[in-house]
Amino acid sequence: MGVVGFLFERYRIPLAPVVLGIVLGPIVESNFMRSVIKTDWDLSQFFTRPVSAVLIVLTVLMLAYPLISKGIRALTDRGADAGERMKEAEAASK
Repeated sequence: MGVVGFLFERYRIPLAPVVLGIVLGPIVESNFMRSVIKTDWDLSQFFTRPVSAVLIVLTVLMLAYPLISKGIRALTDRGADAGERMKEAEAASK
């Protein structure tokens, strides 16, 4: 464990998510297995409930946020560059 902790510190990997995963992992796994067994392995139950649908949408948005924000930033930067080029062209033509 000491070597793992050293490597985490060296590469600046936060320890809190690892500890949460170690503590909550078995609890989540047992509850997941219990719910799957109750539904006879019908995984569609996870996608048809309103609460699970909201959680799935939030998860997808959180995972897509870096791509969306990068795209928006690229579009606004491109628009700003075009505006600057137009101003330079107008100044050069005068």
